[in-house]
Amino acid sequence: MGNMSLRNLFKLFRRSNSNAPATSGSSESISSGSSSDNIDSGRHSKRAESNGIAVKTGVRHLHGRRRRAKSQNVSASSVNTEFPHRLDVLLDKTPVGIEEQKEHGWNKNDKSANVFVKNDGLTVHRYPVAQSSDACRGKIGYTRGLHCWEITWDTRQRGTHAIVGVCTREAPLTCFGYRSLIGMSNESWGWDLGRNKLYHGGKAQRGQRKSYPSFLGSDQVLDVPKTVMVVLDMEAGTLAFVADNRYLGVAFSGLKGKTVYPVVSCVWGNCEIGMKYINGLDPKPLPLAELCRRTIRQSMGKVTEEGTQQLPIPPLLQGYIMSRKRATPYYVLNRSQSSFAGSTTTKSNNANVVVTESSTSSDSSTS
Repeated sequence: MGNMSLRNLFKLFRRSNSNAPATSGSSESISSGSSSDNIDSGRHSKRAESNGIAVKTGVRHLHGRRRRAKSQNVSASSVNTEFPHRLDVLLDKTPVGIEEQKEHGWNKNDKSANVFVKNDGLTVHRYPVAQSSDACRGKIGYTRGLHCWEITWDTRQRGTHAIVGVCTREAPLTCFGYRSLIGMSNESWGWDLGRNKLYHGGKAQRGQRKSYPSFLGSDQVLDVPKTVMVVLDMEAGTLAFVADNRYLGVAFSGLKGKTVYPVVSCVWGNCEIGMKYINGLDPKPLPLAELCRRTIRQSMGKVTEEGTQQLPIPPLLQGYIMSRKRATPYYVLNRSQSSFAGSTTTKSNNANVVVTESSTSSDSSTS
């Protein structure tokens, strides 16, 4: 009888606790977590109903999702940056032909065994190999001059480690696991397109900036488009990138005196990465006409058609200020049949710098 009394008292005690306001409040908080739009946090909250310890894990996970949700995707097209002068001149030149693009393409004899080169060196394809990071080097190494090439890489085929950059001949081209292969040693310099991080010497370059481009805030992520331009200036010893026709600034320095090759490293199975060499510029001073054009455009601020027509110079020179492709001083001299001695020589000597039809001379790159 005494035992029955104790059992009844215990049941009454449990019933009274189940009707307490504090318990109902806790159940409401759990149910509100379950009704959240975040499916993962709801799953953790349901688990909390049966395990009180899991509540902290769920809250921690929910807070983590909130922090990530605050990240703002930024497009490079929204950034207004000025191209360096020599790069601006190079990009106004006519791109090289397909045969020269193949000469500067991927090297089928200098790559990881897990990739193969096709399209005469214009495309590299990675086999679906697990737990491996693989790279491919370009055919030509650059020691002097300014050089630009485009990397085409589908955003759906990048995976966790999609690295673009340059390396020396000694840089490794494969390693076990999924890693930032380009930048893993002191012989390579790479930009992670997904993480917006710069890698060199086996670690992220956090001494100068936490992310690249440097204008990114702590809560911003750059949406890197399908095509990225690599800008290698061996006279200044710098590596930079262009996305959405916006110059992103210098990523690496200290390359002067080295011989570096285009390189990419990937981990995504069956991904394909294309390379298109655009053009190069010899390491010689720009002509006076180009320097004058640059000074006039900077003094104008915003360059417009109406503004150039107000300049106190001949119409052909106004067109040259507006666009190099309209006319050049050499073209003006030729049309006016100037008797100035040496005008023909001046045109010839500067043909591969100003006139857009010419291509880069072979002494600006060494293999």
